[in-house]
Amino acid sequence: MESTVREDVLVSIKGVHTLSGEYGLDTDEDVIEMVNLGTHYQRGEVHYILYDEIGENDINKNLLKISLNKIELNKTGSVKSNMIFETGSENFAPYNTVHGELLMGLRTNELMISEEDEEINAHIEYEMSVNYNKVSDCKLDINIKKK
Repeated sequence: MESTVREDVLVSIKGVHTLSGEYGLDTDEDVIEMVNLGTHYQRGEVHYILYDEIGENDINKNLLKISLNKIELNKTGSVKSNMIFETGSENFAPYNTVHGELLMGLRTNELMISEEDEEINAHIEYEMSVNYNKVSDCKLDINIKKK
C-alpha cells in the first residue's frame, strides 16, 4: 500500500485478552472487535493510519504507525496512551482514563507484519501489566484494507 496521498481505508481490529486467576486458575477470555473507517498515508517505510474510536460517551482519536519491526498506537481523547509493540522489548507508558492514570506495560513476544497491494495485516502477541503487575496475555490482529 504505497501512498503519499491520503486514502480511505477500513481498519479492523480484534483483541483477545486472557485474564489469569491466581496460580493460573479460573482463566477468563475477553474479546474485543471493531471496524472503523480511517485514513492511510505512507512516508518512507512507515504507514500512518488515522481513525476514530467511538465510545459510550465520547470519541477517541487514534494514530496507528506501522513500520518494519514496530507498531505504535497513540490514543487521544478521554483515553490517552502511547502503546509501543516491538518484539522482545517491554515498553511502559501512562494510560490515562476518566477514572485516573495507570502505568501500563507491554512486553511484546511476537510481532508479524505483512503488506500486500491493497492491505496490511499485523499480528501481535504480548503480555500486559498494570502498575508492574501482569494482568493478561493478549493477542491483537489488525487489518488495514483500502476502501
